[in-house]
Amino acid sequence: MKRMKRTLAILAIMTTVGCTIPIQPATPPDEELASVQINNTQSTTLLLDTLKNTYQDIQPEIVFNGIENNHETNLALLQNGDTTFVVTNHLSYSDSVTFWAAPLAQDGLAIITHADNPVSNLRIEQLRRIYRGYITNWQDVGGADLDITLLSRESGSGTRAEFERLVMGQQRTSPNAQVVASPAATLQRLIETPGAIAYLPLSQTTTGIRILAIDDVRPSFTTIGNNSYSLRYTIYIIGLSEPEGIYRNFIGWMQGAEGQNVIRSHYAPLP
Repeated sequence: MKRMKRTLAILAIMTTVGCTIPIQPATPPDEELASVQINNTQSTTLLLDTLKNTYQDIQPEIVFNGIENNHETNLALLQNGDTTFVVTNHLSYSDSVTFWAAPLAQDGLAIITHADNPVSNLRIEQLRRIYRGYITNWQDVGGADLDITLLSRESGSGTRAEFERLVMGQQRTSPNAQVVASPAATLQRLIETPGAIAYLPLSQTTTGIRILAIDDVRPSFTTIGNNSYSLRYTIYIIGLSEPEGIYRNFIGWMQGAEGQNVIRSHYAPLP
């Protein structure tokens, strides 16, 4: 990946003074706004919205457009020219398409259960066996005699793709897993189901649930940043080609000191 260089352009504004009174147009022209088209996944909405709102305070002439979709839908829109860039928590590799990508932030998968579940730690192999359907009762991992209810994101979700990469490897999630279509739906189902287990980006977690340690390391933006938590990943902005103009300026700002300070409030910044 090429390192982007940020250039500060200084514009000299020339004024001239004449002897005649300038003629004012009947209707002042509207100020031209620059449109930026960036889609995002559900798991990166908070990140992009926070960055856009801060950047618009600095560059009010920028108008952001874009919609929220799951990862695979956004890739299809990108390849069809229906969006210019996408912010996602998963990088897809294809033999037919080469993406340009730049890192923005770090996040991690939080493995979560009902708040009343006494289990506080799982080994990665235990987690894998739970999601394969081989461990079906919490008693088998030190918990109560309670059936395990598997919750999983839908096919095409970047969060599911990261779970499969980091936890499952070449093995498949049990067909008995209940599919939920968003972080909010995952949390709601988990709270309503005492035996449930699910995975979410750490940035999407909230109170009223239990976040498990994995191999004795609890997920936090500190343990993600220092690489001690194993289920960590990078959030990227991707496109079909290297950005230019206002896109290059915005991405450079996000990767720079100001943007990383904004990111730090909800995510782990870049190393």
